[in-house]
Amino acid sequence: MSSTTEGVFFYEGRNLGYRRFHARQGSNPKDDALIRGRHPKAKAKDKDKGKDREMGDRADCVSKTGGSLLGRYEFAIKRLHSLTGIVPIGVFLGEHFYTNAHAMYGESVYNEAVYSLNRIPYVVLVEMLGIWLPIAFHGILGVYLWWTGSINVDRYPYARNWLYVFQRLSGLFLLIFIAVHTAEYRFGGLRWDGFYGELVRHMQDGVAFAFYCAGVIAAAFHLANGLNTFTMTWGLARSEAGQHRVGAICIIVFAAMCGAGLHTLWHLRNELPERRQKPPIFFRQDLHAGSAASARFGPTKTEGPDLDDRPERERREVKTGSAGRMF
Repeated sequence: MSSTTEGVFFYEGRNLGYRRFHARQGSNPKDDALIRGRHPKAKAKDKDKGKDREMGDRADCVSKTGGSLLGRYEFAIKRLHSLTGIVPIGVFLGEHFYTNAHAMYGESVYNEAVYSLNRIPYVVLVEMLGIWLPIAFHGILGVYLWWTGSINVDRYPYARNWLYVFQRLSGLFLLIFIAVHTAEYRFGGLRWDGFYGELVRHMQDGVAFAFYCAGVIAAAFHLANGLNTFTMTWGLARSEAGQHRVGAICIIVFAAMCGAGLHTLWHLRNELPERRQKPPIFFRQDLHAGSAASARFGPTKTEGPDLDDRPERERREVKTGSAGRMF
């Protein structure tokens, strides 16, 4: 008995895709082999179609170069590129957002947070190996992958294809943003205790404020989407359910980082000059309570100098003209 069978699917190996064949079941052995995907014509057809697209966790991107400049180490280099986007660059970005959030408690608290990072042992070596070299490697290789890759959203307008496009565009914008940001705050000769005042002054300009808001959004998206592709690249989220869970986590990461970064920028834009030298009220109450306890019981081993006086003392300890760190 012969009957028409539609919707017969089979697994295609690495492409993780499915083909639909309309064939008559049981007509002859060649048709049965075609349905099961063992026929030579079916393999040749799949090979030709596989050149135009990659589906599933391959991010739907196509390479235009047959012989890559990366050579036989391409697989390992791309894995290292994915890893450096999370560690150490992603870790540094989270720490950078956290340190800058201290600006919401006034200039003194912000200076305390910045100077505590400048006291890290071998800070120049840590900065070079943990920040600059990974960013240079990740950025240069990212530009190369973008240049040698092909965007096919016009033919396959899937969500992952659009995420691939936005990931590349946000990366290119972040290279410009990092260059502008570090030129002023790292290599511009500005001291660490002048960061707060310069940030407040800078955020009063509407163009600069919009530029930094775009930088925060681009950095949050690039990290969140990079975390999503990292879990698939390294085989941490193979199942469809696992990828959905990771996607939800990445959305939360993106929203949290955007909220923290934009809130800090908005506070700096609306900061008043008379509030700059004052810690928050609850912080001042803790200081007064600590001073009263010292007068009654004497100084304790864990008690440090008064917060309002510490920046002045630290200015005398820091060499005049020394630039602040990237932290």
